[in-house]
Amino acid sequence: MKPVRFSIIGGGWRAHFYLRLAKMLPHLFEVSGVYVRDSDKRQQLQAAWNVNTPSTLDKLLNASDADFIVLSISKQAVAPMLLELASTSIPILAETPPAANLEQLLHLVANMPANARIQVAEQYPFYPHNQARTALLAAGKLGEPVHLQVSAGHGYHGMSLIRRWLALGNEECTITGQRFESSIMEGPYREQLPQEERFVASSQDVALFQFEGGRSAVFDFTREQYFSPIRQNRVLIRGTKGEIIDNRAYYMADFETPIQGKFTRIQSGGEGSLGPLSLEGIVFEGDWLYRNPVHPTAFTDEELAMTQVLLHMADYARQGISTYSFMDACLDTYLAFMMDEAIHTGHRVVADLSFIRK
Repeated sequence: MKPVRFSIIGGGWRAHFYLRLAKMLPHLFEVSGVYVRDSDKRQQLQAAWNVNTPSTLDKLLNASDADFIVLSISKQAVAPMLLELASTSIPILAETPPAANLEQLLHLVANMPANARIQVAEQYPFYPHNQARTALLAAGKLGEPVHLQVSAGHGYHGMSLIRRWLALGNEECTITGQRFESSIMEGPYREQLPQEERFVASSQDVALFQFEGGRSAVFDFTREQYFSPIRQNRVLIRGTKGEIIDNRAYYMADFETPIQGKFTRIQSGGEGSLGPLSLEGIVFEGDWLYRNPVHPTAFTDEELAMTQVLLHMADYARQGISTYSFMDACLDTYLAFMMDEAIHTGHRVVADLSFIRK
């Protein structure tokens, strides 16, 4: 199969991830063009990545033979650009979130054409360990999911995991929340490393979601979890027959037989392996719950998740198979906005999803 071709609108930190994936996986992906408004940035992108950088958006759209366009611009600019691009025949993969605030989100949903071909690049459900957890849930080992405690991503990222693992659609919910302020030793951030011991402010957001039908979730996150080695992610998924706690699972094979096991990460390139440093997959009780589709490429889990997003987008562009739709993203973003309201006001918030149901 020929490589998937995509164009990129935007040239920031996240756009460089897509360029890097295409460079590392030329048999799968090819970048047909990158558009940014700044002429100096266009020259830098052309020099660094050897890509076509048209001087206007119209030139990118008119000359493009891409299967789809990746929209990777500031969150304030995404919604207006999505409405501008919705009338084109080219499928769009928009970076998260689809809107910067509630007013913008409601306007976007109300004005989006029904035939718009849009998916959203929510990568968190496609991290290897999250795919493994989803696979165990889908196998029915835990029975029906009833409660989550998720500390693995901020805002809409956390909501995407909560809705996926609780098998939620557009059920209404009530939300209560609180922010806790503390301090933490400064750690790394993107390409920056700390140069001395220094303590900085840290905010922790905690929220309780109670959904129609009795399912519930606790959201708990602090931004330091993205880079700091002293703030780790945590996941609890409870079902009627068992639970997952981080990378262990406990469930009942029958009414009298408890089973427990560990998610085992199989990776080449470690001690005794002359292969590349690459994740092969994740095994539980002798079964592969996740297989890396691009092994033996040396990728981080973030890059593997983004690769999966691009592969899903290729399926959408070529076959119409939707994985994370525009409306999925709007639901998760709306619930994240409602969570912020509950945290900032201290009031119990009822999330009314009627705007999605219209």
